[in-house]
Amino acid sequence: MESMRDKKFLTAFIIISLAFLAALNPYWLLFSVPVFLIGLVILWLSNKRKKTKLAWTLLPVILWFPFMVMLSAVTGAIANVMAKKVDLLFPAGFTGKVLIIEEMPCGQKINELDGREQLIFSTMESYCTPVNSDPAP
Repeated sequence: MESMRDKKFLTAFIIISLAFLAALNPYWLLFSVPVFLIGLVILWLSNKRKKTKLAWTLLPVILWFPFMVMLSAVTGAIANVMAKKVDLLFPAGFTGKVLIIEEMPCGQKINELDGREQLIFSTMESYCTPVNSDPAP
């Protein structure tokens, strides 16, 4: 009978851990909370000490927000480093609309300066430009 109780705890441990990891994405929070609650019910039906049950109930709740913020910061930092760096340069006082069409072989060449692509608009009116994605030599 003891091994059956351990299976309940192991099942609860896995469910709570997976729900915690899923909840780190705020969009999955709606789905992970019910799974977390199911894991808690299984946990409290196991034969572990109340201290262990209480720890596995409170720790994920307490640690969720700091871990979510940390993951968001790391993801943002990685996205910032990996992002394509493009400067769109407009003349002073530009108030028109711009439409950029990429991957056009006949389009304006993109200049590269200090590892950043620069697309320069030289007129003051609305602008539609095809862009050749290959950086200018």
